[in-house]
Amino acid sequence: MKGFFLFFCGLLFAWQAQAAPITVTDITGREVTLAQPATRIILTQARHMPVLALLHPDPVSLIAGWSDEFKTAFVNEYEQYQKQFPAIRDIPTVGRHTAESFSVEQS
Repeated sequence: MKGFFLFFCGLLFAWQAQAAPITVTDITGREVTLAQPATRIILTQARHMPVLALLHPDPVSLIAGWSDEFKTAFVNEYEQYQKQFPAIRDIPTVGRHTAESFSVEQS
């Protein structure tokens, strides 16, 4: 999972270097070409939120969707983030951090 997160961080911050098409290999070995580097991510595990907050002054603005794990498993932390970033309430839930609950269509 660490590699998966680093993959998306790389996509997220690559836009600063260039805005040209980018081809990456996903965790399953498939090549994916994006017209330009990604600017938002789907956060599948809540434990990555503090890391994202260290990398960006408004981490919530980078999240297109996430699992509901942050709200349910890290209640105190979620409440603290709500105070600092009220828009966190508007992030759509796209499943849990398991493959069978993740909706590709919804994301």
